[in-house]
Order: sequence, then structure tokens, then C-alpha cells
Amino acid sequence: MKRLLMFILPLAVITMVSCKKDVTRDDFEGTWNASDSYVDLNGTTITRTYKFTVTKSPSAENEILIAGFGELSGDPVKANVSGSNFTIPSFNITVNGVNGTFAGTGSIDDDELTYTYSIASPSVSVTYNGKATR
Repeated sequence: MKRLLMFILPLAVITMVSCKKDVTRDDFEGTWNASDSYVDLNGTTITRTYKFTVTKSPSAENEILIAGFGELSGDPVKANVSGSNFTIPSFNITVNGVNGTFAGTGSIDDDELTYTYSIASPSVSVTYNGKATR
């Protein structure tokens, strides 16, 4: 019996440790404390902190809505979820009177989001890298 336990116990522990919960869009929901940074035109790294809120889209099963992402005001940013990853399709944006596009990607690992997004106009493009926690 002891030999059987010595074999089964380590196997059970390995099985439990190697199993990871499937990520759904529910895992993205909530208020996130974000910190992202970018390099300005002078080569200086600028870091900012803010909060954003993620909710499930009522119109699409694989979509989330991110209010306040990138400190944007107005309508929430729409993102498509696939497993632990999300993609923000490119959309038009106006920042300080300049028209451009906004797009991004990211992923979730437990209670941490890692993301990259860019805001581009015809004359300049800025890429932001960030992390957010609950």
C-alpha cells in the first residue's frame, strides 16, 4: 500500500500543478490599475498610471469593452478575445485635433494584463507598452 501511495501522490501533485484553468472573457472583467509608457519625440520615456474598466460586450460573445483604456474618453474601446489574448482592431481617433488610428494587442495571465497599443497619425506614431493589475 505504501508503494502505491508513493507512486500515486507525486502523480496527483504533478497533474494538479500542470492543469491550468481555461481563460474566458469573464477573466478580463473588472477595474484594472494600469501603468504604461512610451518614448516621446525627444527620446524621453514617459510613464503614466490610470485605471480602466473591462466589461463583456452585450453584442458579441468574444468581445470586451474597455472604458478609459489609454486614458481615452468617450466610447469604450472594443477588443476581441481569443483564449488569454485580446486584439483591439484599428479604429479612427482624434487626439488634440489630429486624426489618426488606434490599435493594440495584449494578454492576461492570472490577475495581470500585459499590452501594447499604438496611436498613429500621418506624421507620427507612438507605441505604448503597459501592464495592469486588479
